[in-house]
Amino acid sequence: FDDPGAELEKWLGSPLGDDMKLHQLYKGPPRVIVPTVRTMAEKNEMLTLKVLVLSSTLPTAASLKWRVLGSRHYETEALTHISRGVYEVKLPMRDADVEYYVDVKVGDQELFYPASAPEIGQTVIVATDGKSRSQMTEVRGQKGEARE
Repeated sequence: FDDPGAELEKWLGSPLGDDMKLHQLYKGPPRVIVPTVRTMAEKNEMLTLKVLVLSSTLPTAASLKWRVLGSRHYETEALTHISRGVYEVKLPMRDADVEYYVDVKVGDQELFYPASAPEIGQTVIVATDGKSRSQMTEVRGQKGEARE
């Protein structure tokens, strides 16, 4: 199927109507997607988040709001536009767990990731006891203790 539209027209015996052709631009409601959600990071790791914004118009603002878990004040990092609807932001993980959410304004709508934000954000726990992510996800023993 190199040209499915032409093949359909051939099978149908008539040209496809405009309502049957695929749109070149996104026509749905605006959405914010974070394709890879991290819940754990290493101490001093630079956590890079990729954010996808699906919208027929460009966002007027796009940022990451983050805070140390338990804090009241959010810091703000602007999302960097990479290409089309792809954005990126870097969050330096030090030695404290953090909570974050993505805030995007498109037209008169304000969109959030996760959907529960800003009331409840995404949490990232920092591995501080010297165990890496792979060691912390090992299969547990029969009595619940971690295997060494």
